[in-house]
Amino acid sequence: MHLPAVNATLNGIAAVLLVLGWRAIRRGERERHEHLMKAAFAVSTAFLACYLYYHFAVARGQPTRFHRTGAARSAYLVLLVTHTVLATVNLPLVLRTLWLAHREDWARHR
Repeated sequence: MHLPAVNATLNGIAAVLLVLGWRAIRRGERERHEHLMKAAFAVSTAFLACYLYYHFAVARGQPTRFHRTGAARSAYLVLLVTHTVLATVNLPLVLRTLWLAHREDWARHR
């Protein structure tokens, strides 16, 4: 099994579900929005589990090497650092948003 491809697929599915959920709430389809957001969260959770498994069990905690040099390496490192920071910041925001929806605190959920 090629887990990086699985991870990319899961991320793509989550992105599609998020966009569809956003469109649903814009159209006033609250129940559809709820189901799509829960599905996006489930797929994202599966991604996180696969990602962590890959990096700690398959790669044994070793970093993935990027072998190119020059501008490509610089662009990769900028993308990697910003992605890592944003992903770390995003998790508590997602959990808070889900909690607010669970409590039906729609003003703060939005």
